Amino acid sequence: MQACFGLGNLDKLFVPVPKVYLILALLLFPFAVRAVSPDSTAVYELKSKRIGINTFSMYSFLAGADSLNAKQVLRYYLFQDHLYNSVLPENRFTREDYFANLEHSWRFRPKWMLQERFLYQNNRASQASVSSLTGQLHFTPNPLFDWQTSYSVFAGVKRDARSLFADTGPEYGGTLTVSQYQPELLKSAGGSIFFSQASLAPRQFQRLLADARYEKQFGAYGSTSLRAEYRRNRTEDYLSGNVQRIQSDTLAIYGNGTYVATEQLSFRSSNYLALPARAFSYRGITENASRPTDSRYEQFELVTLQEAIFKLPKLQAGAQLGYKERNRRYNNDRDKPKDLLQNTTSWGLNLTYLFTEKHSISSQAQGELLRVNTPSNQNNEDRDEALYQGRIVFTSRWLPGFRTNIGLVGTYKQYVFIKAVQTAENYTERSLHYEPGFIWAPGRFSWEAQMQVQANYQVRDLSTEQLKNRANRTFNQTHQLRYDLTRNLALQLEYYRRENRLGLLNWDNFSESPLDTTISNSLAFFVRKGITGRKMQTSLRAGYRYFEQRIQGKAGFSDQGQTPTQIYLHNITRQHGPELSYECHTHKGLRIYTSFWLQRLHTFKAYRQTDLPYLGTTYSPEELQQQTKAWYPYFDVSVHWALRFSGYRSRRI
Repeated sequence: MQACFGLGNLDKLFVPVPKVYLILALLLFPFAVRAVSPDSTAVYELKSKRIGINTFSMYSFLAGADSLNAKQVLRYYLFQDHLYNSVLPENRFTREDYFANLEHSWRFRPKWMLQERFLYQNNRASQASVSSLTGQLHFTPNPLFDWQTSYSVFAGVKRDARSLFADTGPEYGGTLTVSQYQPELLKSAGGSIFFSQASLAPRQFQRLLADARYEKQFGAYGSTSLRAEYRRNRTEDYLSGNVQRIQSDTLAIYGNGTYVATEQLSFRSSNYLALPARAFSYRGITENASRPTDSRYEQFELVTLQEAIFKLPKLQAGAQLGYKERNRRYNNDRDKPKDLLQNTTSWGLNLTYLFTEKHSISSQAQGELLRVNTPSNQNNEDRDEALYQGRIVFTSRWLPGFRTNIGLVGTYKQYVFIKAVQTAENYTERSLHYEPGFIWAPGRFSWEAQMQVQANYQVRDLSTEQLKNRANRTFNQTHQLRYDLTRNLALQLEYYRRENRLGLLNWDNFSESPLDTTISNSLAFFVRKGITGRKMQTSLRAGYRYFEQRIQGKAGFSDQGQTPTQIYLHNITRQHGPELSYECHTHKGLRIYTSFWLQRLHTFKAYRQTDLPYLGTTYSPEELQQQTKAWYPYFDVSVHWALRFSGYRSRRI
């Protein structure tokens, strides 16, 4: 990683610094904040865990503000995000991102402020590193005819490194903001313009943002708001001996409104219209570079949602009607096959009714129709997708400590390709969910259970494609039981089970042949001890966790060249071991959570042999007897610290 600071001329302005420096800054900066400033606030967070046998993650960030004195403020935001794989031969950090933003503000006169800003970001996936050092001057004059204005200009140096190239050059820009608020008329208006340019020869970067807004409140009867926005962005990068310019231009309009017809009935409207365009152009930087063809597309986007809300003491209902449209067209023959015309129409209805204070029912229905049209004859993705879904949930509180909920969800989806060459992919999917659950907490004992039974059937339209029909049935259940021995000592039992059964479906006879089954069980028992003190609250949980997963299917068995025979094969994975977790909360804003699971991993195969012949993947006796046993310590650590130091009572600046 390279951090950057000013030294001499432009070519030597940014000097590489080891990545470990930023990591150390994240870890040690909270302890140095108090020495930097007599009055500061900050939030520090660290998360690290093992998420797989060979994969580890670490994330940390620090954000805060320091009042150096009555006129100067230092703000900062730093973070790093890592994903590490220990078995990769090289580049074991599959994700390695860094970001730093430091800003110093000095209000040297009542209406003037000077800011210095340092920005650094590094992304390993894109192999890009961007850093800049700028100074910005703000001026806020007195209001003129109820209009408040502010001006700012900035200039500095920017460095952009990517694709094995690193360019450094000047960066400059400015902002103009105007706003007006008229409380007697219940309306406000405003606008802003932002412009920046970085000249990093041979590349140029430009950005322009302009917006105008208007809001009006009509007493208790409703409101309306309108905002127009124009965005222009130009970025350049290296591509195969060329400089590729990507220029984006977008004009967008947002319109929202509410209308209260009566105390029970109201309406809301949200609308969005955008006209984005993007152009790709190239210029060579080497003599033998092959220059790609320039291209451009223009797009039309429309999103609108209309809602009606009806409320009574025991009844709440709502209806929504939405429409989305996205049309994209290219300007050259090479890209014409990518032209796209797409629109989605959707509707929704929801209702909640209270029979009594203890019993209620809620229902929801929605539908959606997606149409995709590709004007080019070379593109066969023309299709329609229809989706309908209904949900009903009945909730009851039978006793003060006993509640139940029963849910039923049905979904129907149809996927239809328009052109004949793709019709073999057409299918209809039906699914049904049954979701019962309850909470029983009569006293010291509590039991929370949730279950889900799901059946999903996917049926191909053509008779020649029926062997691709699939039935997928899933059963999930979760149980959490707890018994409080004393106020601070409790026993806890957790149980999870998931069954997923995939089969070949005969829709006409409504029968299926099993293809694959996965069953997993997890059981954990804990003792939890809580301690409440004057300065902190802590809890310690110790117990044992067991997990088993079985993948059941068919395979072949072959011994010394014999004809393979069918076996019913079980691939079994077991993970179990003691688990310990600790959590504390202090009155100073510090929260710490740690957990440790010393896991014993055991993988092996079990099978039952038949005399039936088999064609497919086969195993030898030696392969079926292979197994692995190993210990893996799993950990999860997180720290959240909200810091506050006060050395003097700062006045408002």
